[in-house]
Amino acid sequence: MKFETKDQKSPAVDIREYLYLIKKHIWLIIFCFMVTVSGAALWYAKQKKVWRAVSKIQVASGMRLPVPDVYSETAGSYINGQIQIVNSKTLKDRVKERVLKEGWSKKLGDGEVGPKIEVHPVGATDILEMNIDSTNRQYALFYSKVLIDEFIRFKAEKKETSAESALRELAVQTSTLEEQIKSLEEKALNYQKSHDMVAFDEVGNIPATNLAQLQYALAQLRNQRDTVKAQLEKLEGKTDPYLIESSLARLNVPAPFVPLAQTSAQAADTLSDDDRETNAHLPVPVSVLTYFLSADELKGYHDLKMRREQLQDELIRSSKIYKEGHPKIQGLRGQLHTASRQITDEIDNLKRKLKARYAALELEEETKKRSMEEWKKETLALNSQIAEYKNIKAELDRKRKLYGVFVQRIHEIDLAASLDREKVQIVEEPYLLPDPVAPKIPKGMMAAAVLGFGLGIGMAFTLEYINDTVRGEEDLKKVADFPLLALIPKFSSYQDKEPEEKVLKPAEAPDQILETFRRLRTNIVLASPASRLSILLITSAIPGEGKTQTAVNLSVSFALSGVKTLLMDCDLRRGQVHAYFGQKRERGCSTYLSGQASLSAVIQPSGMKDLDILPCGVYPPNPPELISSEAMKELLAKVSDHYDRIIIDSPPVINVADGSILGVLAQGTIVVIEGGKTSRTLVRRAVETLTNNHIHITGVVINNMDETKHDYYSQYYYHYGYKYNAHK
Repeated sequence: MKFETKDQKSPAVDIREYLYLIKKHIWLIIFCFMVTVSGAALWYAKQKKVWRAVSKIQVASGMRLPVPDVYSETAGSYINGQIQIVNSKTLKDRVKERVLKEGWSKKLGDGEVGPKIEVHPVGATDILEMNIDSTNRQYALFYSKVLIDEFIRFKAEKKETSAESALRELAVQTSTLEEQIKSLEEKALNYQKSHDMVAFDEVGNIPATNLAQLQYALAQLRNQRDTVKAQLEKLEGKTDPYLIESSLARLNVPAPFVPLAQTSAQAADTLSDDDRETNAHLPVPVSVLTYFLSADELKGYHDLKMRREQLQDELIRSSKIYKEGHPKIQGLRGQLHTASRQITDEIDNLKRKLKARYAALELEEETKKRSMEEWKKETLALNSQIAEYKNIKAELDRKRKLYGVFVQRIHEIDLAASLDREKVQIVEEPYLLPDPVAPKIPKGMMAAAVLGFGLGIGMAFTLEYINDTVRGEEDLKKVADFPLLALIPKFSSYQDKEPEEKVLKPAEAPDQILETFRRLRTNIVLASPASRLSILLITSAIPGEGKTQTAVNLSVSFALSGVKTLLMDCDLRRGQVHAYFGQKRERGCSTYLSGQASLSAVIQPSGMKDLDILPCGVYPPNPPELISSEAMKELLAKVSDHYDRIIIDSPPVINVADGSILGVLAQGTIVVIEGGKTSRTLVRRAVETLTNNHIHITGVVINNMDETKHDYYSQYYYHYGYKYNAHK
């Protein structure tokens, strides 16, 4: 629902909100600013001036020592190493000892013997800049000179002892290695003798070689056996000579398996160095005899078949010339019969030959299997011995290589000891900067000012955040989703005045007050165009939020617009409507509901055109029973016939149940909240009480709002609405 007093947020609203917040808490911000700046000024006033002595030295790594045990730094970490030496406790103690000898502890007075030391490289060079900070100018200069001197002496001392220590250590390690190498050589020789492996290095693993040859031969035998079996099956099953020859011609013999151990020129190219060394002495496997039928053995069968085909062709030609009983025909038939018998005999001969060969193959294969089992056992036994022997040799090789490295390092250290490995040169003698480096008062005061201002802003935002009161439309949205009908400021003209003086009087009231209630009246009318909301309840969460004054001035505003209005005071506990119009409350709503007076006797004129009032009457002991009675419903029905607008002032809804009972009878309910004082929790409870009783809430009025306590959006809401309506 949209009202005329609401304005859409512009992109600049957030900035203006912050500016408003600063303006609102300006004294808090100023206080934080002044405290922080004053504190910083006092702190700087107590600080002593700090002087800085600056010097530069060049450190060149020169030739590095070759082993980790020796005093050295690698090129990549050399500069960082020098910085760590300068900052080390060892070097500082050496400098401190000289400082105490010179009597500086007495000269300083405050016992300062360890000034601040800062060392850093100059760019990517090998030059170090050393800064010494002290409250005593001469002490900073003296300390800088002593520090450089002790650094150079420390480096020199370490250089003298480093080479000697390294040589002693290497000599001990080299001697130990010599003993270990001799021991390993003896161990390897004894192992060869004890396990009969003297010739292993020359000829390799003989059992493994024999096993590989047997595997190769066995693979060939299996292939031939399969071939012979296939040929035999063809001869057994195919009786047609042409089919027999065709089947034999299509037989292919599989290639035998060749083990990795063979040393042919072609296989040697594919071996690694270790495999080639291991198999260098393996002989070429012996070829196995061929047992299956060859082309030569099938030649007799082929010749007989060719002879039979020639006789058949000649018989066909002769049959065309001679009769069946001719001697030539009979001779050819005899020869053809003989050829067929010879072919059958040849096939039987081939069968016998293949069966004999198949049996021989099985016998030879069984023999090689038994031989393989024996060599396999020997190979497995020898493999474990070989593994142990190789481990001994590998350890021996490692010791020999390490021994060579140590001997080489000894020569390098001898060479490095005779050279100048490191150089330290003074690039800039220590000197004092003309101005003190601390305290940096301008920069510090600027930081304090920024901190003070930021602290003030932060506290302002914190106060706004922890403030739980409803101060405007944004706070209202956090509690309930009901429209803000009006934001009524705290009018200075109403302060410390009697109720009669707070009634809206067109001739005397300022334009600001008139416009505020005109806007409230208009928003109520627009809140529900379909119904006139003729019976309107005005309530609040707790007492003292200004609901009665709001009900009074809203009634006056309706009456000024020509609407015949009745203001009913149904707060039968503390009703005060009569006081705003100088009336008495003895006759009113309670006396009518209890049957002690007629309606005409309790309704009183307000002294203003189109506005009558119905006071609360005598405070009864049972307000809820009277309000919920049938007489109350009849009262509302009767007055609805005579008035266009009925405004009911009720008790707060949290304290008693009267407001909820009246809300059910009314057509709309307006909740009045005192801005900047009523907490969101109380407002939420009031809204929940009304909504749980199915009471229609038309909207909310934030009353008595102090301009210094409501949020930016509500202030903008108020001023925009006032100026807009003022110029309509």
